[in-house]
Amino acid sequence: MNKKFKHILSITFLLFFVSSNSYAGMLDDVLNIFNKDYSYNVLFYTPDGREHYIGKTKTITGCQVKARAESYKKDVSNNYICCKSDKNSFCISKHR
Repeated sequence: MNKKFKHILSITFLLFFVSSNSYAGMLDDVLNIFNKDYSYNVLFYTPDGREHYIGKTKTITGCQVKARAESYKKDVSNNYICCKSDKNSFCISKHR
């Protein structure tokens, strides 16, 4: 195998491995670079179960950061959903 192919294969494996574990949204964030029609609505849940829309981000990672900041600000547990959205739907799919 040539060096360039090994490098591409290594990066692909790394992205797959990382995205399938603790950084579940990383691969989706990378793919979102190529498809700018998607964004993520950040839904935050209070300890009593109420849902609050707290904003929109371009990536799942951005959604996670926004949710963590909200939990820190309110001093509550970090309970959230990132809803992948497009111009036609508020929530195509849910992510964490």
